[in-house]
Amino acid sequence: MSPSARALAAILVLALPALALAQDPPRARRRGTPVRDSIDRVIEQVVLAHLVPCEAASRKGVPCFPIGIEQEGPRFSVADALRRYRGTGAPAPGVPTVADIQGQMAGAPQSASGGVSTDPVCGARMLWKKLQGRNTTYHLYRTWDERGERPLLTDHRLDPEDYRTNLQFRFEYLGEFSGECAAVAAWNKALRESVDRE
Repeated sequence: MSPSARALAAILVLALPALALAQDPPRARRRGTPVRDSIDRVIEQVVLAHLVPCEAASRKGVPCFPIGIEQEGPRFSVADALRRYRGTGAPAPGVPTVADIQGQMAGAPQSASGGVSTDPVCGARMLWKKLQGRNTTYHLYRTWDERGERPLLTDHRLDPEDYRTNLQFRFEYLGEFSGECAAVAAWNKALRESVDRE
């Protein structure tokens, strides 16, 4: 083989793979996320159809009549609600007792003794005071002075002689209560009654 033939053979050997690749069409390379890419395309079409509803119809040359349905929900106004509000009575100032709260709750369990249930915390507190030798008896009074009527709860009886010089202060004895919870409940009831009378 002549040197020129050898050179031509070497060139062909080197050029054949390149020629073979040049004759085959290039293969499309698959992307790693085909589903996500197609979802993005579909979502974009839906959003554009919503924002510009007649664009697809204008490309096709057909008339487009976009429609929409709007529904207004209910309107609420705090000012209107306060204008229509009618209270059922003035609440008693101070901390409500368990009996007061249970009286306001729907379906609250009530005892057979007039609707006042036993509070275990108050019962334990009264027992602790008795064990310590402290007084657990309270006295309730309705009092009047220059500021008006209000109830007074004390742990001792009031002596009328102590208040004889104060002509503006008057009181009426309402009763004796055993235990702090019963006394506070009676005080709250007397306070509500005095507010209702005013």
